Formats: sequence, C-alpha cells, structure tokens
Amino acid sequence: VSIEAIAFEGLSALEESEARAALGLSVGGLLDTLGLTDRSRRLEARLAEEGYLDAATTIRVVPAADPGRGRVTILVAEGARAVIGLVTQAGLDSLDGSIVPRLPMPPSGTPFRRADVERSIASWLDAYDEAGYPFARIRPIDVRVDRASSGAPRVGIALSHDPGPRVYLASIDLKGATVTQPSAVARVIGFKPGQVYRQSQIEEGVARLERAGLVAEVGPAELVPGDDPARSRLRLQVREAPSGNIAGIVGYSGLDQRLSGYLDFRLNNIAGTGRRIEARWSKVERASTLYHLGYREPFLFGRPIDLTVQLDHVIFDTLYTTTRSELAMHWLASGVLGLDKVVITSDVNRSESSGRFAGQFDHDARSPLPAPRAGWRTGLSLSRGKTLSGTYGESEAGLLSPILALGVRQEVYRVLSRSGVLVMLLTGRSIETNATPVPQYELLPLGGALTLRGYREEQFYTPGYLLGQFEYRLLADRNGSGVFLFTDVATFAPQEAEATLWPKFDLTKVGYGAGLRIGTRSGRLGLDYGLAAGEGPLEGRFNLRAETEF
Repeated sequence: VSIEAIAFEGLSALEESEARAALGLSVGGLLDTLGLTDRSRRLEARLAEEGYLDAATTIRVVPAADPGRGRVTILVAEGARAVIGLVTQAGLDSLDGSIVPRLPMPPSGTPFRRADVERSIASWLDAYDEAGYPFARIRPIDVRVDRASSGAPRVGIALSHDPGPRVYLASIDLKGATVTQPSAVARVIGFKPGQVYRQSQIEEGVARLERAGLVAEVGPAELVPGDDPARSRLRLQVREAPSGNIAGIVGYSGLDQRLSGYLDFRLNNIAGTGRRIEARWSKVERASTLYHLGYREPFLFGRPIDLTVQLDHVIFDTLYTTTRSELAMHWLASGVLGLDKVVITSDVNRSESSGRFAGQFDHDARSPLPAPRAGWRTGLSLSRGKTLSGTYGESEAGLLSPILALGVRQEVYRVLSRSGVLVMLLTGRSIETNATPVPQYELLPLGGALTLRGYREEQFYTPGYLLGQFEYRLLADRNGSGVFLFTDVATFAPQEAEATLWPKFDLTKVGYGAGLRIGTRSGRLGLDYGLAAGEGPLEGRFNLRAETEF
C-alpha cells in the first residue's frame, strides 16, 4: 500500500515528525500491512523514553480513492507520565568533593526522560575525566517502576560508581613525526611528565598544537595504559607541516619601466624544536629597500607564550635609513617593545632614536591552509612612539613628536560553488602625529602586488587609507590552483594631509585585473596582470609570484 496521508490522534508527547521517524513511515512511501505490530512497538518504545511507560498505539489503514493507496491513522493512548523516584548511587562515599558533575541526576518527582538520565551519567563521566579518572565506569544496578502508589508511576534508579585508578601521564608517544621532537610538542600543549590526566587540558593542548604551525593535522588523542594504568602515555597521531618555505614576487611596470622584488625565507621548525627564523628582502627601483630578520622562541615555560625578536632596516634612496628593533611577547594578544632609529642621509646629516610600544591581536580561523577556501582572519594593531618634527628634523631643538599608528585587517573566504571561492580582504591603516610635515618614512606606502594592484609599488604615500581587495577564484582547489579576477579599491588621504586616525580620504584609486595560479603540495606559482582605472590594456603591471615549501 502506498501512503497517501498520515494522521495522529491523542499524540502530545512527541512532534509528529519524531513519531513518523519512530514508525518508519513517510507520505509517498510503501506500507507493509503485515508489519504494523512491529511499528507500533517502536513508537511505544520511543514514548517510553519520554516517560510514558504505559503508552499504547494502534495503526489503522483506510483505503483511499485511488487503488493501492491508503490513509494511515495512528491512535495513541499515552497514559500517565512517569516521574523520577528514589535514586541511589553506590560508590560516591569514597570520592573527594572535587568531582562535581555539571548536570546532577534529576531530583525525585521530576518527569522521567531517559535522555536526561543519560546526560547526567555522561556529565558524571566528564567530571571524572577532569579529576584524572578517565577509566571511570557508571553502571545501572537496578531500575524499578513503582505502580503501586497513587499517582504517576515512579522510576527508581540504582547506579554503581567505579572511578578506577587516578591516571598520571608519564610521556608523549608521537606518531607520524619525522622532524618534530616530542619535547617541542610537550611545550606547545603544556605537557609535564607526572601531571594528572585532564580531558579539557588535552583538548586545549591539541587545539594549540594545530594552530602552532608545527603540524598540518592532529588525529584524536589516545590514552595508552602502561603496566600500571595509573602511569599512562598520551599518544598523538600527527601529519607534519612543512618546516620552511621560500616566497618571492617580481613586479614590472611597463609604463614607467620600473622593477620591484620581494623575497621571504622562513624556517618554521628548526631541528624539530618549533623555533622559527625568518628573513625578508624587498626592493623598489628608485625608491626603498627593506631588510628584515626575525626569530621566535615558542611556548616559554610550557605556556602558550612566544617571544620574538625582530629587526627591520629600510633604505630610502638617498634621503634616509630607518632601523626598527622589536621584542615581543605573544599570547592571546601580543605586547611589543621597540627601538626606532632614523638617520637622515640627505643635506641634513642627523640621527635620532626613540622608544615604541605596541599591542597586537591576530586570530586565524581560515581553512585549509595555505590556500584558504573558507573561514576568516582578524588582525588589529596599535602602537605609540615618537618621530622627528620639522623638515627631516632640521630644527636646532631637535624636537620629537608623539606618533600613534593603528592597523585593522579582516579577511573573509566563502565558497560560492564547487570550484568558485569569493575572497574579501579589508584593511585600514592610519597614523596620528603633530609633526609637520610628517616624515616620509612614517607615511604609509600604498600600491603594488600586496596592496593596490594595478599600480606600481609604493606609488602613493599617505597618512591613512582604507583598502578593499576582492577576488573571485575560479577552478580553485585546496592547493591554490585556479584562475582569479580581482578588483582593488583604495580611498586615502593626500600625502600632505593632516595625520589623524581618521584623516580626510579625498583620493580614490581603483585597480583591476586577472591572474593564474598553479599549486601543488610543495608550492605555488602565479602570474597576475593589473591595470589602474583609466589605463589602456597594454599599460598595466605584471607580478610573478613563486612559493615553495620544504
């Protein structure tokens, strides 16, 4: 018989969709009239889980107008709902007061639901886990229904608690790692030999390990008992991330025949210890040259705190050089102390040094890396220091003026189709100072492969800008291959504008273009061509990108 309609009478304990699922019936489906008794028992069992222990159901099938079709009516007599009676728990006397479940057993007189009892037992087991008893067991000794007393049936429950041995972790067993040392993983997850097992600490540690960059993937943590169950090993199955990478960009502007270059080298897991070192170089012809060195010491004192030391040196043509050194501590956010030194190399021969401090926040929820298809990333930075006042500091007093710098960045990745990904990158940067004019080395460069594509590198200098970069990636895969179309829009203040955190954004520039990327597990190669708004098709700028991992 084909089911034309399904109706219930007397049903209040369940939604009709839940009842149909318990019966295994759906409109348009076929009904075997010989199996009606089994279907009734399944619905009665589902009602008993909600406390209706004496529920009875009857299924009636009435032929419809069309031959071979029928209307199904289910008559439900729910009866009185049972309540929780006496609950006894053997074995609790031996436990200390630190084991407290988040959801205790329902009190006597509460309507009985099997799911509530199971959640309470699961909560007890979670509490045991947190107290160091992962092998704890809770067994029902007896479940009785008292129908003799007046009123609703009362369900009495007797449980037996067996906490088992308290477990102390003796060591980490690292599977799948060829470079990374177990001691480095122990520092990341905060593991110390002899510590009491706690499930939440393990989960938090695994999450930190996944974000630390040492491994690309972490499997479920496994507790491996030794000869003495109280001395167990923590086994982690990992897939290591590349231990280093090299990335480079070469840009060429045909209109003014300028070359620019960018090279970034990183070792992310030196000798398997998790320590990092990075070096970066960039050069814009007839403009600036940057040299950068950085070192990171991860997870000091077994805590999620990193220490970094960085040095930046910028040479701008024949006008000046700047050197910036930083010492930073990274946790959920970063605190930075820095020393800035500027040397004027033009007609005025002068140098000044000043201190700087900054706060930074960065949360990365993109996946998969290094070629995201979904997720987001948020970055925020705020720094305060001092800068030279006057035209390259030529005043005899040599005044230093306070300067404040703000940066905000938001990245969003969204899959629009099986092979289409929309990428939105929003960036805002600005400075605030009373220095007049603002020294050029404090102004923010805009233009080029990493900011405003379609324009040459560092074509504009500004005290503040808002930048939106939009990409639609076609035929995109998890390795980063694909064709993409892009549009970059920037609104910014003129170079001579007043430097405030929200300056007058009087200028707007638009760049657009297309590109191709080819990605593998070990690297990516890309080429894009960008045009500034109003330029002819042959007046654009090429950027060749290459990145390899090892």
